[in-house]
Amino acid sequence: MDARPALRSVLGVPELIPDVETQAWWKKMRADRKQAEPDPLLDTPDRLRLRSGLRLPDSVVAHLRETPPSYRANLSVDVVRPTVMFELPAKLGDWQARDAHGVRVIEKSTRDFDLNFELLLSEPISFLRELRRGAPLFRGNDVCAVVAVQRSTGYLVPNIRSSSPFLFVGGVMLSRRSFNISPPRIVRAGAWQSQPSAWFDELKLAVVALPVVGTLSHELTADRFELSR
Repeated sequence: MDARPALRSVLGVPELIPDVETQAWWKKMRADRKQAEPDPLLDTPDRLRLRSGLRLPDSVVAHLRETPPSYRANLSVDVVRPTVMFELPAKLGDWQARDAHGVRVIEKSTRDFDLNFELLLSEPISFLRELRRGAPLFRGNDVCAVVAVQRSTGYLVPNIRSSSPFLFVGGVMLSRRSFNISPPRIVRAGAWQSQPSAWFDELKLAVVALPVVGTLSHELTADRFELSR
């Protein structure tokens, strides 16, 4: 669902432009943190660490250390082809629709540096999709993403459809979705700064269909674990 390169391609959004001073500040912060709290896993990026809050008896831990467990999982991956439906300004009251699929910004607020949107979404249910001529953009439970886009800086954040209150009206499902975004902050003289107002004026919300065009499966195995407490 987090297919940033594909979304950037179909939306024509360039790569995020880093701020030099902010990047230098983060680099210094990471170096200071690494020196204060060294983590050997940071020097071994090929390792995967799994965390668990499960408490085990000492006897069980001792047994696991003597006989390191193996791991096997079957992974199933859906391949999607992003399709842009429409874009609209990220402003209160704005509305856009296509093929019974629409979005309206019904609430907009700010908290600290974050932007919070409440969106009213409409989308056709299955039998209406079957009535459309040509290849449907949506099939079954295919999902749709609302994407925050700011092209001049390359900012892009998708919000995947999640469970929310909904009702059916005339073959269309209406639902309400919360969308929170954190505009990239910049550092000046060691302090966080908000983006200028022009940044927000250029912000758009894009609605992107994510029809599944194929599925891949793969078996993942790990021969052993290294336990740490």
